[in-house]
Amino acid sequence: MPATLADDVYAYGLSRYPVPYDSLMVDTPLARTHVLISGPTDAPPVLLIHGAGMNALAWINQIEPLSRHFRVVAVDLPGQSGLSDPVRLPMTGSGVADWMAALCDGLGLGAVSVCGGSLGGWVALKFASAYPDRIDKLILVAPGGVVNVNWPKFIGLLPAVVTRRTDSYRRFVQMLSVREIAGDVLDFLVRMIMNTPVTKAVIPLVLDERVLKHVRAPMLIVLADRDLVFPLQPLKSRAEQCWPEARIVTIKDCGHMIPHDRPDVFLREITEFLCA
Repeated sequence: MPATLADDVYAYGLSRYPVPYDSLMVDTPLARTHVLISGPTDAPPVLLIHGAGMNALAWINQIEPLSRHFRVVAVDLPGQSGLSDPVRLPMTGSGVADWMAALCDGLGLGAVSVCGGSLGGWVALKFASAYPDRIDKLILVAPGGVVNVNWPKFIGLLPAVVTRRTDSYRRFVQMLSVREIAGDVLDFLVRMIMNTPVTKAVIPLVLDERVLKHVRAPMLIVLADRDLVFPLQPLKSRAEQCWPEARIVTIKDCGHMIPHDRPDVFLREITEFLCA
């Protein structure tokens, strides 16, 4: 395992990892990228791409059930709170898509299914648009890149974190969910976000319609009815316009952090889609 696993936040998360895993560092032109791999070696591959401030451990609620059926590759995005190089993701051009392609090459993967949440949804869309033949199925979870951030509400969340205090971050994370997150999980998410360099923060840019319509893979789009980051109705409307054949699911009484807010409903939807 990489020497940096001494980092106490990541080490704590790994101590709770529910299945056996391989910890790999993959060299790409953009950044050395860390991944956690689990599940049968001959199962269909599924890449999980987390949101801003998170890392591969953010999918801990979904890892065990997904690993029964799939070869799960949970990615640490560069520049976030994981073990990948602290390189800021390029906001424009093909850099993000090319990095994803290089990561898949380094892992020996051809066509893959990809599940991306928030910032990870933007990354997944960039990859799926630039390399459509490399995507088997695509799951977008409250994705960035489709509509602008709901700035009035999002800015309202920021005072909770400007003090860089743990209690402020706890309020910030809980405000992104409708249901109360369990104390130990909430503490871990807070520590994860606080471990992300502010200088590497990325707010996804809205992608051009020509880019979005170049995505050809079967799609599942999972939205939350009380998302404070990306407004539901504009997001749903643009998704329907760009991808009329996509399956769009809106989870009720749910905030932006869907995999933590409504983990059971979320898992059922993505498993049914991937297994179909």
